[in-house]
This record gives sequence, structure tokens and C-alpha cells, in this order.
Amino acid sequence: MKVDLRDRDALYAVRPSDVAAYLRSRGWQEQEHPGGALTWAEFTLHDFEIALPLSSDLRDFPLRIAEALQTLELAENRDQLQILADLSTTAADVVRVQVLGQEAVDGTLPLDRALEVVTSTHDMMLAAACAAVDPKLFYASRKPTRATEYMRQVRMGQTERGSFVVTVLSRLPPEIPADQAQLLGIEEPFQRRVTDKLSEAMTAATNAAAHAIATGNLNDFEAAVPRGVSANLCDALSGLGTFEGTARNVAVNVSWAKARPTPPNRQDRFVMTPDVGPVFHEAAVLLKTKAPREEFEVRGQVFRLMRDPPNATEGEITVAGSIDGVPRNIWIVLTGADYGLAIQAHDHRSFLSAVGNLKKDGRSYRLHNARDVRIVDEGD
Repeated sequence: MKVDLRDRDALYAVRPSDVAAYLRSRGWQEQEHPGGALTWAEFTLHDFEIALPLSSDLRDFPLRIAEALQTLELAENRDQLQILADLSTTAADVVRVQVLGQEAVDGTLPLDRALEVVTSTHDMMLAAACAAVDPKLFYASRKPTRATEYMRQVRMGQTERGSFVVTVLSRLPPEIPADQAQLLGIEEPFQRRVTDKLSEAMTAATNAAAHAIATGNLNDFEAAVPRGVSANLCDALSGLGTFEGTARNVAVNVSWAKARPTPPNRQDRFVMTPDVGPVFHEAAVLLKTKAPREEFEVRGQVFRLMRDPPNATEGEITVAGSIDGVPRNIWIVLTGADYGLAIQAHDHRSFLSAVGNLKKDGRSYRLHNARDVRIVDEGD
């Protein structure tokens, strides 16, 4: 059934840049425009013509968009609603998280389960954005600014027919010709880098999970960190694959914006079976354990001093501190005046405080890049 769109709000919501990108991706040719203010763009394909208004401020904008949809309906022999849906995704990478199986056979989920899927999808996209900035084992409370800014721009699209589907739209800016981009030193948009990193990380994570199931070894997850795998991503995938201990089948699909070239050698569909959810959970625990804890404050009594030779510029101390409320001995390398403070704290049985990156080394804990070393009161 063909439908003529008359809803002015829906027509006003159409973005001219999306229509232009859609037309170019479908082979429509933009005609040269004479000099002067550019308020229209003319596109042709065979015997069809479309006059595209370039601003929604024009009085007849909804009428012209309606005419463009009618022309596309004739040219493509497709329903206008289908075309309108495609317009919004032509210049956007789209990630679809699909819950498979009987629990979502009618396209619905219990509200608490749906919330978990949406939350885990958000966390998955945030993990990919963080990895696109700087791949790490684990992103604690402080995320890269560029990643958090991206998450304020990414959009949740409409649900789709079939099983329960969460749709994420990552809109891309208009493409600049490759020769001009190279000349101006313009790199690939961050939005595309996030989607690309998500695909790369999902490939590495699913391969690591399959290897772990076969061998019982989780080491592939740590090796895949440069490809975008992190404890955050594994936590998100575990959340998608399980709910209150019940495992489920989930698919993650990536559709690349038609307005830009598709990255080479990238997968676009990943299916997680019920057996991989627990593997991702264990991988997240492993990566968190191995990840340095940034801006960690060690506080406790110094019970060991070692400097060889005695007049060396640096020495190693051991502090009886605690990590997450559990008593731990923590090794710290200090230099100069900081080591002198450690000697003073040791002699007077005072508490020493230092801030740095805490990392587990075998069974030991070490504080790297120690700074802000000072003697403090036990009760502070």
C-alpha cells in the first residue's frame, strides 16, 4: 500500500543534507547551480527531477519535501514510509542490537529486561568510543572527554519490526573529497572511527570468547585490547547476553552509512549465543584486575625502606595500606625529598600518603608514578 505523507511535522523533520546524501548514493546527479544565494539544489536521474530546498526555513519546505518523496516513490517503486526511514540513515552508521528467541518473538520485552538491553547497548557504544580515543584495559569513572561528547550526540532510533531491536544512529558529517581532505589534513570523522572500532572490537571479543570456551584460557582478551576490547566492553556484552543469570541469544548488526565508503575487511553481524555471556563476565573481571587504577591514593605506615647504595637518589618503600578495604602491602619507588619523607614517616610511625597508578604485579601491588607524597594524620 502506497501512502502520501502529509504530516507537516514529519516533513519539517527531514534534513536536507540527508536527502542530498541519499540521492547521491542512489546515482542522482546534482546539476550545476548559477551564482548567487544557494537555496535549492537540483538532482536528476533519467527522466526524474527533484528540486531540493536547502533550508527548512523556506515557507514551502514541507511541500517540496513531499514532492521529492512522491518522485522517489515513482522512481524506486517503493513506499514513501520506507524511503523516509532510509533518508535518516543514509548519512549515519546504524548499530542494531537484536534480542533473539522466544522471549522477544512478538517484538516486546518485560520492561526491566528492556531497560537492561538499552543500558548495556549504551555501555557498549561508550566503550567503543573510549577505545577510539585510547585503547585501555579498563576505563574507570573518568572517561575520555571526546567519548562522552560523542555519547551526547549519538541517537537512539525507532524500534523495528521482528524481535526486540534497539537501534543506535551515529550521524556522520558531509563527506569531503579525499584529495581535499588529504590536502587540509582532515582525518576520518570520529563518529565513523567509533563504529569502525566497535566492529573491530566485536570481532576480537567474539573470537577471544570462542577460544576461551575451547581452551579455558582468557589471555586472548588482554591481547585484543589494542583492537578495542576492554573490561567495559566485556561487561556490556555480558549484560546483553544475560539477565538475572538467564542467558539469551543476541545479535549486534552494523550498517555503514551509504554516504561514505564502507571500511574494508570489517564484519557487520555478530551473534552471541548463551554460552558466551559468562565468558565475557569473567573476561571483564580479569581485565579490571590487570588494569592500573589511576589517581589511586595509598595511605598507611611505612614498614620497609630499601635504597642501594645508601646514598642513591631513589629508593623503594613498602606501605601497609588497603585496597577496597582489604589490607595490602604496596610497593612504591620514591626519589629525593619524597624518599626523605618516607624515612621520616617510618621513624615516627606516621602515616604516609601518595597518589599514582596502582597496578597488580603477580601477587604484589605497586604504585607507579607516585606524586603528592606527604605525611598525614592517621585520622584524616
